[in-house]
Amino acid sequence: AAADGTAPVELGREALAAGAAPRAVAIDLAPLAGRVIRLDLDAAGGGVALSGAGVFRDPQPGEPAALARIGQAKAKNAILVMIDTLRADHVPPYGPTRVQAPVLGLIAERGTLFERFSAVEDWTKPSCATMLTGLYPNTHKAQTDDVRLPASVRMVSEELKAAGWTTAAFIANGYVSDKFGFNRGWDQYTNFIRESKPTRAENVFGRALEWIEQHKDRPFYAYIHTIDPHVPYAPPEEFLKLYDDKPYDGPIVPSKTHLQVEEIKKRTMQVTDRDKERLVALYDGEISYHDGHLGSFLKRLDELGLLEETLVVVTSDHGEEFWDHDSVGHGHSIFQELVHVPFLLMWKGVIPTGRRVADNHDHTVIVPTIFEALGLPPPDYCEGRSVLPRALGREEIGPHAGFSTHQGDRMAVWSGRHKFQLSGAVRGALFDLEQDPHCRTDRDDERPITVRYMRALLGSFMGAPDKRFWRHPDLRRANVGEVAAERAQSDPELDRQLEALGYLRP
Repeated sequence: AAADGTAPVELGREALAAGAAPRAVAIDLAPLAGRVIRLDLDAAGGGVALSGAGVFRDPQPGEPAALARIGQAKAKNAILVMIDTLRADHVPPYGPTRVQAPVLGLIAERGTLFERFSAVEDWTKPSCATMLTGLYPNTHKAQTDDVRLPASVRMVSEELKAAGWTTAAFIANGYVSDKFGFNRGWDQYTNFIRESKPTRAENVFGRALEWIEQHKDRPFYAYIHTIDPHVPYAPPEEFLKLYDDKPYDGPIVPSKTHLQVEEIKKRTMQVTDRDKERLVALYDGEISYHDGHLGSFLKRLDELGLLEETLVVVTSDHGEEFWDHDSVGHGHSIFQELVHVPFLLMWKGVIPTGRRVADNHDHTVIVPTIFEALGLPPPDYCEGRSVLPRALGREEIGPHAGFSTHQGDRMAVWSGRHKFQLSGAVRGALFDLEQDPHCRTDRDDERPITVRYMRALLGSFMGAPDKRFWRHPDLRRANVGEVAAERAQSDPELDRQLEALGYLRP
């Protein structure tokens, strides 16, 4: 066995007498668990050759979906809380940060946190489409600004409504709207941007709570999409002062940050270190403001007795850059500041408390996880697998990886401590996230074995005609088929609303 930076090690040797019958040789690989290694099989001697390839076997095999259901309760409801623009390293459960977000910390303590979770894209529409369909962006095709979610793609709301659940969506982002095909399958659908309603977290959570209290006696699925801490960064003054209480007379204006971030990105607005400090403080203040209203929402659910019968999923669509790679905002790269997002599961009395899962996953796991918690088989076309078994402490067999893309022209795979990014057909970069969490140093030339492994993972994924089977053969499930992209119709009013979020330039 060989690994980057170490001399090859012999794991086993078997001597055979001339003319002896072939026999299997078993090698225990447990001491190498968690490492990227190259295995070399060699035969030496006159007239001797290897008669077969290696076979890898788990010592305790099991069917994960079946194991997960042993002794498992069935949730009555599911709630997906999607916090727009929340990067993982500004969330206390994910490591040292100045940001005060005790509720997110409490969710991690009372549920399961997934440490290595990837957004499938670096902006809202494709990531949310994946969360609401279980399909990768290259499959559902809602990747660029001018297309909508195709009518041929089934949404989780449509599937659950057909199965007898009451469904509701409370959305504060204009990209997850009727124009782009997201208004299907909901008994209650509110897009606060489209309806010109206040988009603050208190308003979104408040309206969602009203609906839940009215429908709590029936099984329900609720998608709650809050917009804080997206631009404009304009937290109440008390939350800004948590991170910047010094006098400031610079050009950064909270109500104009949706415009200023784009100007900074395009180098048409120059900023000082003090201006940068102010901008990050505004973002962090938004996180703390949002956290309080998330807490009020969960407290009321607990008072209603709903947390015992509801799977609560908390995640984000993408992060936000603050000069990590010489830019700001989002929608322009697949570095960690934009695609490493929080992912937490909470289900009182069922999901173990305080568990941290180090496996790599991405947004495609959300739909099958919700279905499994509700006691339903996931739709056959889902391209991810439920992570409920991992939250319950069961091991998962097979390679662990999360995939991210930027509108299909850049790809990244994150597996274990390494991340590999591919730009174009050939050019790649390898990062060791334990030594280099901000992806400053390319290790591509230093670690050829790891690069080969990461390229194999990415190649298996990109080359798979059916993304469900890139790592787990299950040919009984039906293929979603080729999806054709659909153009979105022009809508000047929505364009104006998206301009207010900094997506489009006036």
